[in-house]
Amino acid sequence: MFMLSLPHVADVKHSFIKINNAKIHIAEAGAGKPLFLLHGWPQHWYVWRKVIPELSKTHRLIMPDLPGFGWSDIPRDKDFCKEKLAEDMLQLIAMLKLKQVGLIGHDWGGWIGFLMCQKEPSRFTSYLALGIGFPFNPNPLSPLQFWRFLYQLPLATPLAGEVLLKRWPQLTEWGIKKCAYKKNAWTKEELHLFSSALQNAQKARASSLLYRTFITKELKQLKNYQKQPYTFPTILLIGSNDPIINPSLFKNGKQQGNLQIEFIKNCGHFIPEEQPEIVVEWAKRLFD
Repeated sequence: MFMLSLPHVADVKHSFIKINNAKIHIAEAGAGKPLFLLHGWPQHWYVWRKVIPELSKTHRLIMPDLPGFGWSDIPRDKDFCKEKLAEDMLQLIAMLKLKQVGLIGHDWGGWIGFLMCQKEPSRFTSYLALGIGFPFNPNPLSPLQFWRFLYQLPLATPLAGEVLLKRWPQLTEWGIKKCAYKKNAWTKEELHLFSSALQNAQKARASSLLYRTFITKELKQLKNYQKQPYTFPTILLIGSNDPIINPSLFKNGKQQGNLQIEFIKNCGHFIPEEQPEIVVEWAKRLFD
């Protein structure tokens, strides 16, 4: 059983809801227009702790842990296809009886957010994506950029990926700081909250499956995505110093149809923690 204690953030409430026989953890704060926030890897809802105080003044923040992460159960079918995770999150919005929400997604949560907006655009008012590639980019990734994603291979390797996460939490913490521009964006305790969650056997397995599914199955789908026009109005924020989702990946321009890309100075991969004020500023522009 997963026994890591929930961290305290002022005025945040916690609840659980079952989706496809898996218990999903939801952190909530504030009141007003609903904002649905999706975290990425290797994190959970706590990634939003620095934007909660300001955004919760005017919005109801709904911050689920993705299936298999944080305090949410791993799906029984062990299906970590991003289309399936997008369907789960759309179902969660429906079960919460929310007709329409603003959407913010970081890293894998950002990728899943793109799929959600493509699948059911009427569910969302606007979309703010953070630190993630654009699935529907009509221009394929240059082979010269593949080196940026080689870290996925050991994580996706059966057994080995799980062992790395369970036995060496220092690697998770090192990886977070390695991809950051502001190395002091976390306390030791905050880093430990992310790395220790992945020491649980089921959570480590979820991380490995997340990447294994992408490498072995979903990479083939990108050609299909590239043929689909993406029309939902979206702002994508990219850290200028992000070593993974780097500005060099977006040589075809900052405006791609209804997708507007903005580069954030003095920021690495973890925008909600390195530059929370900018996330709040864009959220207020889009969702107020």
